[in-house]
Amino acid sequence: MRTSDRRVSPSEHAGQDIRPVSGRQLPPLLRSGGVALALAALLCGGAAGASEAGPGLITDLQVDGSNAVFAVGGPVINRPGCVVWGRYVFDLTSPSGQAMFAYLLSAQATGKQVRVYGTGTCSIWNNHETAYSVRDGQ
Repeated sequence: MRTSDRRVSPSEHAGQDIRPVSGRQLPPLLRSGGVALALAALLCGGAAGASEAGPGLITDLQVDGSNAVFAVGGPVINRPGCVVWGRYVFDLTSPSGQAMFAYLLSAQATGKQVRVYGTGTCSIWNNHETAYSVRDGQ
């Protein structure tokens, strides 16, 4: 058996610079085996059935325990059936939740229109859609 025909175990490649035949180094994503993960992220990028509200002004903004609850005026697309009051909710204990709350406060104080994107679920409260993104409504 020739040396080039021998199968090499993954442990023998650990820490080595693996290069294709052309001599160029593979991107880190390909070297780490993240191709399937990247492909899955592209194919499943948005939440199925997620809603979009706005552009509109923030019509209600409250803090209830460790959650923020808010509503946005304007059109709504794909609101899930679990939503009763037409409001969104998110967790204030996470860094992303704190950033979203600061953005909402600023938008409300300046009268700026926003767009809200929901998850399509009522996972924090059973009658308010969980928000995952707030953006400029212009």
